[in-house]
Amino acid sequence: MKFLFFLLLILPLQAQTLPSYKQLSSLVNPHKLASLKKGNRSGNARFKKLMYWINAYESAGTEPKKFIKNLYSEFSEIKPYATEQHVYAPTTEKWNIEAQYRLGRLYGLYTPENLAKLRKGNAAIITKGKYIGEKIEIDHLIPFSKAPSLENCMANLTWLPRTLNRQKSDKITNASRRRADALEKEVGWIQKF
Repeated sequence: MKFLFFLLLILPLQAQTLPSYKQLSSLVNPHKLASLKKGNRSGNARFKKLMYWINAYESAGTEPKKFIKNLYSEFSEIKPYATEQHVYAPTTEKWNIEAQYRLGRLYGLYTPENLAKLRKGNAAIITKGKYIGEKIEIDHLIPFSKAPSLENCMANLTWLPRTLNRQKSDKITNASRRRADALEKEVGWIQKF
């Protein structure tokens, strides 16, 4: 009986222990993202897991912006760059991740059921708004077909309901152009559409 009482006391404490920023930094590590296999959108699962951990830290009292800043501080020695294989634009990435986290709230993605899915890198189900019941997908603001180097770039990933993602296909939108402008300004990335 004493053992059961001990477990009831200790389990909540263990549930509150969060991984360190260093442990989570692999989710946004530019070298790891650049080395992911091309064409299978491996960055998408990392993006979903990242949203889970932002929520976990926020639930423990850390503002999303502070969490993201601390996560990226692990890579302060890496200068922003744009190559044919990958683009690392930390300022734009941090801004985008925070914006996508807020968008996830609007879609109702942070329910207990959805958080269990996101933690594993799986698709969540929209629980708020016009697209309730649809799976949320990760879209590329600048389509992969137009800019393969941005496939796993955190600055280029966004939440989009499945219906809208299918409609958008590989179209260049105003959001695509704004993101291209931000990347050009930060790392000199230029893409003709």
